[in-house]
Amino acid sequence: MGSSGYIIFLLMTIPVLVGLFFFIKSDRIIWWESLSSIAVALAVCSLTFAISQCSSTRDTETWSGQITRVEHTPEWDAEWEELETRYTTDSDGNSESYTVWVTKREHHEPEWTAITTIGELTLSQGYYSHIVKEHGERSERGYRPNYSKGDRNDYYSDVSDDPEFCNYPVTKVVNWRNPLKNAKGLHGFREMGEDEANKLNLFDYPLNGNFKSSRLLGNPDIDIWNWDKMNAAIGAAKQVNVILINCTGRNQEFAKNQEIYWRGGKKNDLVLCYGEGWSYVFGWSQSQLIKQNLMTILIDNPVDSAIIPLLKKEIRENFRPHEWEKYSDASVPVPVGATILAFIIVLLSQTACYVLFHKNEFVK
Repeated sequence: MGSSGYIIFLLMTIPVLVGLFFFIKSDRIIWWESLSSIAVALAVCSLTFAISQCSSTRDTETWSGQITRVEHTPEWDAEWEELETRYTTDSDGNSESYTVWVTKREHHEPEWTAITTIGELTLSQGYYSHIVKEHGERSERGYRPNYSKGDRNDYYSDVSDDPEFCNYPVTKVVNWRNPLKNAKGLHGFREMGEDEANKLNLFDYPLNGNFKSSRLLGNPDIDIWNWDKMNAAIGAAKQVNVILINCTGRNQEFAKNQEIYWRGGKKNDLVLCYGEGWSYVFGWSQSQLIKQNLMTILIDNPVDSAIIPLLKKEIRENFRPHEWEKYSDASVPVPVGATILAFIIVLLSQTACYVLFHKNEFVK
């Protein structure tokens, strides 16, 4: 739990001591009032601790997959009758209720959806049309409760891509609890703030969209579409998110600082850095062999689209995800700010309880 976590619960001594003080000094104190104050303090401390733990360990990772089906539901209207209760008041102020049948209407906007190997995603009309043009379109009677007007059919297209080709790659950023995020000394990286990172001209972590990622940094000579297709082909099976950084004009120290700034990368990242005559790979893979092999590939080959099959083969054969489960019981310190906040809330809540329960004169 960390020393600051215990400090939060030490705050519980405040309402206990205050409750005992008033119980002894006041002849109008009821025992359950003191217990209520203690219960409020316990709830405040527990909630503050839980929120601080969740917020301080909240992290993200990027999943890669491919579209397997697209669907389109046209706009349509629903209309139905239902009983509604209404109220009237007579001249004497007496109220009475009665029910009447009223007509209800609801308009449904058109929707375009992509069914993917990593979940359901909202699709643009233009992208849907592009996929339909390539794979054809079929229709089936859609679910239309209380249908009034509009198109009653749903339209869809099944994408029959080769898993190795993945012509329609997708990405999705998901949340997870990272026990190492703020557990100092466990992840092995020092803190590096944005000011220092900006002075070193380091890259910010890529923010990926659903249908086009930003995992190519420094403008390498590779089409992002081909890079996303590679991630889609290996991402689901190997649980890996491959990022490439062109470090031309920089040295290997730059890549090592990039690793520090990103704290080793996200959960399933494999970050490939290269410059003139050097390369550096970092990530949380259990296999060090894959890092050495990838560095060799980056040095021995031009870094363009032709290198993608070599990288994909190596990652598929040797990448092994890190065993994050072994850190599930890691002690994560509670931020000092959370402890101060808990103290303030306990103080205010106990004052409120005193006003509510203990407004009486002390026994002289």
